[in-house]
This record gives sequence, structure tokens and C-alpha cells, in this order.
Amino acid sequence: VVDVAKREQVEAFAASANAEHGKINMIFNNAGVSVTGLAEKMPYEDIEWLMNINFWGVVYGCKSFLPYLREADEAAIINTSSIFGTIAVPSQSAYNASKFAVKGYTYALRQELIDSHIGVNCVLTMSQRPNKIWSRHSADWQENHRNRPPRLFWLVF
Repeated sequence: VVDVAKREQVEAFAASANAEHGKINMIFNNAGVSVTGLAEKMPYEDIEWLMNINFWGVVYGCKSFLPYLREADEAAIINTSSIFGTIAVPSQSAYNASKFAVKGYTYALRQELIDSHIGVNCVLTMSQRPNKIWSRHSADWQENHRNRPPRLFWLVF
């Protein structure tokens, strides 16, 4: 298990994956936790927790794997944002900010790598149950996520 909010763990995972597989052609950064509530009342700690996973986890993944992707003949980075990275929704200010940030970071990274062999793209997802947005403060979230650390999963090809 890699805690994507910890840069050192992501860097170690990238090095380990490269050593084990010999070549990395693609990473898929997919992070998404949510905290709901009015921006004015949301504790700083909740916003920092969310940004560390949703945004910084993606940045750590990109930066940690880029040296290995450069060694491949062709490579790709795919980052997951959300439809909430294109529209603003009340009570989702932190989540919106994180997914707007992922989208902006991805588009800028694409421009920086445009002349390289590394393709960069962003997937905008939407919940299959848009009427059910979980908060880590809700009873459903607590029941289903108790003692499970948030994760960012990479598919390494």
C-alpha cells in the first residue's frame, strides 16, 4: 500500500515498479476523496487532507514516474479529474478545487511534454450515483471506509 499523500512513498514505489518491470510505459493517476460542507465552515485540516490526496498525489505520481517514462519508446500519463473539475457545486468547494487543479496541472504538463514521446491526458469522471456523494463525515462513509487509508491506484504497463 502506498500513501499517495507522502511523496517519499510514491517515489519509492516508482523506483520499485521500474526495477521490477524494467520499463514503464504508462501511469494512471486516479485519486478521489471528498469532504462536503460549506467552505466557510470546513476545517482547514479537511481541505488539506483532501488536497494532499486528490491533487498532490497526482503531482507526486507524475513527477516520480516521469524519469522512467522518458526511458520508454512511447509513454502516457493519464490523470483522473472529475466533472466537478469543470463545474462548481455548492458544498463541494474543496473537491472542486482539487479536481480543477488536477485538470490544470495535466493540461500544463501536456504542453510541457508536447514535443516528447509522452502523451498526457485527463479523464473527467462522474459518479454513477450522482445523488449519493459521500462525505468522510457521513455515517455511510465511516461504515464503509473505517480503517482504510485513501489510495491512488496506478496501472503500470
